Amino acid sequence: SLAGVVGVICGLLTVLPVWAEESSIDADGLWVNRNGWIIEASSCDDGVCGTVVGMRAGANPSQRLDIHNPDENLRQREICGIMIFGGFEPNGAAGEWDNGWIYNPQDGKTYSSTMKRGAGDTLEVRGFVLTPMFGRTIVLTGALEPAQRCSTLESSVPHDAGGQ
Repeated sequence: SLAGVVGVICGLLTVLPVWAEESSIDADGLWVNRNGWIIEASSCDDGVCGTVVGMRAGANPSQRLDIHNPDENLRQREICGIMIFGGFEPNGAAGEWDNGWIYNPQDGKTYSSTMKRGAGDTLEVRGFVLTPMFGRTIVLTGALEPAQRCSTLESSVPHDAGGQ
């Protein structure tokens, strides 16, 4: 009957937003990249965001400054404290997000990005130009509290890499 179909549709509409909310939680927490940066992923105004909150013991000190930023005024700022990715929205599949961006301090560029939970305790963030086929995946591993926490957090300040 029509009433039954409408009831099922209304039931699905009330469940879907809750499922989408739960999907975004899958990325929350502390993650470490291969450079030893500790990134905290959490919900923010425009989706799921990640901010560099610390460094692992032994992280390379030469990679602490945003020396490749296109804005010369930002090249002496510490990477520690900047929002490194953001804008991720659940795409309908559990543990997957689209429409995000990622800033790469190693070349000073911001890329379109997708993100998904990988095998084990990993988060795969893929930065790309035009299409994910033309990109690179960064694998983040679940992390414990950073050995060295940022002294000044600028988590409310986006990466400011020109254009974003």
